[in-house]
Amino acid sequence: ALAVGLPVLVPDSVALGDVLDRLNWPGQYPAGDARGLSEKITETIRRLDEFRARRDELHEVVRRDHSWQAVARRSQEVFESLMQ
Repeated sequence: ALAVGLPVLVPDSVALGDVLDRLNWPGQYPAGDARGLSEKITETIRRLDEFRARRDELHEVVRRDHSWQAVARRSQEVFESLMQ
């Protein structure tokens, strides 16, 4: 969703939380916590203008670091280092 310019909310039990932290985006909430999710939804709505202003930046970071192409590139680098 971030790659196409949409805000993301994820429980803290998934690996995407570290990506959101690096982007300084508040989309992580405690897994199973409805109140925590509700608070993050409210915060996201309050910060939509900020998100829109940062959309190009966020898109570029996601494209550069988290696209399938980027994952494949990092995987290839790891495989090549193991083969040496």
